[in-house]
Amino acid sequence: MIKLTDNDKLLFYSLVKWPSLNDTELSKKTKIKRSTITAIRNKLKKNNLYTTIKAPNLERIGCELLTVRYGSFDPLVTYEMREKYTSTQKFPEVFFKRSSDKTRIALSTATNFTETKKYIDYSNRMYGEQGFLPEEGITHVFFPFRVSKIFRFYDYAPLMKQHFNIPGEDRLEFNTEFAESEPAKLTDNEKLVFYAVVKYPELNDNEIAKKVSMTRQYVSNARKKLEYGGLIKTINVPNLAALDFQMLVLTHVVVNPKSSLNARRHGIEKVLSQGAHIFDIAGNLEFVLISAFKDYPEFDKIHDDIVDYYTEHDLILKNPVTKIMLNNDIKLAIDGRFAPIVKKALNIPREV
Repeated sequence: MIKLTDNDKLLFYSLVKWPSLNDTELSKKTKIKRSTITAIRNKLKKNNLYTTIKAPNLERIGCELLTVRYGSFDPLVTYEMREKYTSTQKFPEVFFKRSSDKTRIALSTATNFTETKKYIDYSNRMYGEQGFLPEEGITHVFFPFRVSKIFRFYDYAPLMKQHFNIPGEDRLEFNTEFAESEPAKLTDNEKLVFYAVVKYPELNDNEIAKKVSMTRQYVSNARKKLEYGGLIKTINVPNLAALDFQMLVLTHVVVNPKSSLNARRHGIEKVLSQGAHIFDIAGNLEFVLISAFKDYPEFDKIHDDIVDYYTEHDLILKNPVTKIMLNNDIKLAIDGRFAPIVKKALNIPREV
């Protein structure tokens, strides 16, 4: 791994924590000279230590639910053998995926359950015909947005703070209430800009304007409407493998329905106090975490701490399911592939 100075680490964390700030704004936050910030940013980019994605507000563009999919496979059935019979390209709903010879985890969204069921049925049929399905099958966990809560979504800031030993305490704030979002009201041109910005997250307004055949001023105004209106969010995703994180872990917990709401809230607080968890979605009676760890001892400590707490307070109905993926074993990594679902959900007829 490339050696990082204290300033490098502080700026790296700051880029993840405040991805929309420019170099001048970051200089005020970090007390690092603007010229130094520009040099460090270029250094981090050159060494492929992070990538920038634009994530849409899925519910507001018309998506109804988020689906978590995970399963284990016979190691004799390699990833290459499986993938000959299925293709993520057929299903724009999949925006996050990790596949190895033994394990797969994926996140997808859809405008309705029918679209999700099409994807599930197609994959199961393809795998079933070839004898690839494991005995226990593939597990699907459904989280309709209106009765679910996303506590972390591509949130790497706590992980980077912990990894780089950045001083200071972050105030932990979260709301457990389910909330409905107003559908986005966009013109056809604004939808096209939306799609282009998500598809090409690192292009500036001039470059986007050329893609959509509009003026730079129109694109700039449309982008501001999308960002200030909460329809689109910039996320800087760290290259975890380059930072020596060895493991990605999915944890699926079914909550005891007899547990009190207060006890559940304390359980959520316990989970969110750990920096390892980069994705956390919960319904009334179950939740799923995706977490990153440097090594197995770190995973064992944090995982056992949470499970012990939930067990002690009678918060879980059965043993949590844990799927561990070693970064070195991952054959396919899809991260932040939101452009296809934006195009589909907003009914955008043309390509950019």
